[in-house]
Amino acid sequence: CLCPRRQAGGDESGDSGSDSGGEQGKSRVYRGESAMGQWQMLVDKDYREKIQDPEFRPEAYISDYMYWLMKVKSDFQWQPPLNQCIQAMRDSCVEEVIEVVASTKQELGLLQACMDEYYTVRHDFRFNNLRLPSGSHLLPMGAFRGKNLKSSVVYEKMESLPVPAEFFFGWAKHDITQQKIEAMKDFHMVKLAWCGTYCTNLLAAIDAFFAEVLEDLAMCGSLETPMPHPPHMSHLYLKHCEGRELAVDAVTPRSNISDSSEEGCQDIVGLEAEAASSGTMQE
Repeated sequence: CLCPRRQAGGDESGDSGSDSGGEQGKSRVYRGESAMGQWQMLVDKDYREKIQDPEFRPEAYISDYMYWLMKVKSDFQWQPPLNQCIQAMRDSCVEEVIEVVASTKQELGLLQACMDEYYTVRHDFRFNNLRLPSGSHLLPMGAFRGKNLKSSVVYEKMESLPVPAEFFFGWAKHDITQQKIEAMKDFHMVKLAWCGTYCTNLLAAIDAFFAEVLEDLAMCGSLETPMPHPPHMSHLYLKHCEGRELAVDAVTPRSNISDSSEEGCQDIVGLEAEAASSGTMQE
């Protein structure tokens, strides 16, 4: 189960292909293209398709914006490190894994005939343009998940499997030793631990991003959504303005307070003038 999952190649050289070709093709498509440009292209295409629906509501398109944002960010930023980790794990494996799909009962019979009772391919076998090298052995995966491949009972009942049935064959890259297997397991455990940490931090960042989006919507949603009707003239739109009509002079100081303060200032000035004049006469 620690071996990589790969597709068999159709060449005569015996080299098996890899399903990472689709990932490499995707990277070639995105190469030289900015994430923002890719997001804008996908949003414009999706918007043109959905606007044809008479029930389409443009104000509800924010969920689609979020979907395409997550999609493009995943393709450009989140997936490449994981793809590199998976490729490193594949390179460290001691076996190649070749996947074969039998779609009919006749194909099941052909696969059964190419193997012996020990679930090992007797000789090089071509199946639907895929090559199974001699010595490849069936793995307990796909249609045989949980099966005991040490017993010939499963081999005898192979033709009764429901179709389509997936077969996974393991093919040794080179001489396999116990030390190589242990090294592969240790390397896989290190990479799996890194993947767990990476995905945990990634999910925490996504949760924080959604929390920020929710806060932004709660703050500005009432200003951007259409109002059902204009506010009534008898209503004050802002709640903190409700008390401004109760007192006309609430904004300015009251008149009696202003007059008393002015009279107090005049009395102080008069007392200072009298004190100064009396001191001059005494001299």
